[in-house]
Amino acid sequence: MTSFSSLPDFSFGQLCQSAFKALKGNFLKSIGVIIIAALLHGAANALLSCILQQWAGFVINWLLFPLVMGGVLYFLRLVRQEPAPVASLFEPFKQYFRMLWGWLRVNLFLLLWSLPFFGVLAFLGYRVTSDPEVKPDKLLVLVLCIIALLPIIAAAFRYMFTYFIMLDYPQMSVRDCMKQSAKLVYGYKLRFFGYAMLWSFMLIALIITVALISVWLFQSPVVSIFITMLIYLTVLPLCCTFITSCYAVLAASPDSDDAPSAAESDDSVPAV
Repeated sequence: MTSFSSLPDFSFGQLCQSAFKALKGNFLKSIGVIIIAALLHGAANALLSCILQQWAGFVINWLLFPLVMGGVLYFLRLVRQEPAPVASLFEPFKQYFRMLWGWLRVNLFLLLWSLPFFGVLAFLGYRVTSDPEVKPDKLLVLVLCIIALLPIIAAAFRYMFTYFIMLDYPQMSVRDCMKQSAKLVYGYKLRFFGYAMLWSFMLIALIITVALISVWLFQSPVVSIFITMLIYLTVLPLCCTFITSCYAVLAASPDSDDAPSAAESDDSVPAV
């Protein structure tokens, strides 16, 4: 196990600087990539909604998940200062079944780690329904829910780089990619959680501020919504390059050089 003293160090400011550097000269193209992916999802949703109705969203998720991986590949190339054509969006479709298996396996593990949370909710629901006079203490319920959520949050950060590693090592099994992701984030989960909270706070504060100012200036909720969506679309490429920079820094560290090779993998991709 890697010791904490040997972990590479980086700051929030350094990651932001790396993100700005990656987007320099590619900002509008990055927005275009996000818009193309969103339009394809929207078109597929509109096409399948009339056929599959409530199942349309689920089907689209597994049909077009490689498109999400294509976005990851695009931003990964940007951060590494490599050529990043818009066609990067469609390259992961060449490994469609592997990408789908990765999505299913990661979400299955997240579901398993969420069982304590659902167990707490089920217990509280049973207590309330079995005896209407029972009123659980709100503070106790909040504490129990937070404790039960911790495994889910930890698992989400543990496997957050699985898809990046799948793109970097096309022959590596999904299981080994998940193991390597857990190894990369060892010692960084709390820091990444802090970064996520900071980004969330800044984004929410920015959106609320812009929305209020636009309503005051234009006296139109429609214009306010449009401007708010535009601001969100502007910030989104920066968030993507920031997350990608986190992976690029950790993947380039000496401790990541012993990633398991495809030959060592015994978890073959199932035939679907």
